Amino acid sequence: MITRFNLLGKRWSFQFDCRKLKKETVNGYTNRTIDGLYCCFIDYDQLELKWVMHELERLQKDYKLSTFYILESSPGSYHAISFDKLTLGEYLHVLRNSSVDPAYMDVALKHGKKIWTLRATGKSSEVKYKCKIPGNNFREQSRAHMLLLSKIFNIEIYKQDIENADEHQDVILAKYEV
Repeated sequence: MITRFNLLGKRWSFQFDCRKLKKETVNGYTNRTIDGLYCCFIDYDQLELKWVMHELERLQKDYKLSTFYILESSPGSYHAISFDKLTLGEYLHVLRNSSVDPAYMDVALKHGKKIWTLRATGKSSEVKYKCKIPGNNFREQSRAHMLLLSKIFNIEIYKQDIENADEHQDVILAKYEV
């Protein structure tokens, strides 16, 4: 909420923010790669899976993105991950043209370090692998993210993705409160 008023010949404005108290610590992984690029992470809240899938197919076509792996983070909410390495500008363009949860984009830009995080554990329900949407490889992939997610969620990674992957091995992990 923003409150504005005029006083003493000046325009005053105050912004108020209200958030739930954070009660639980969860583990997550970030989308920033060691070489300063970003994997494409999208956080969808309260959407039908078929809507998410249709949007991801459009994003693949519009931005030449490869395979998306979809995880169910809670009933009706999903994480979509492509291992494509994007610049910050490219990634923000994809997010702005998606149905991403607005808080997901805003927190990292306004209050974070321009690193987007998805949780792997906790918050009343476990994150589970749901399905993948195959795409074509036009970009270099993050091997470190592939290996981590295949291990955590038992995801089968396509051979062609691995062939187009970088040689980096590290992913920035995170612990945070929700």
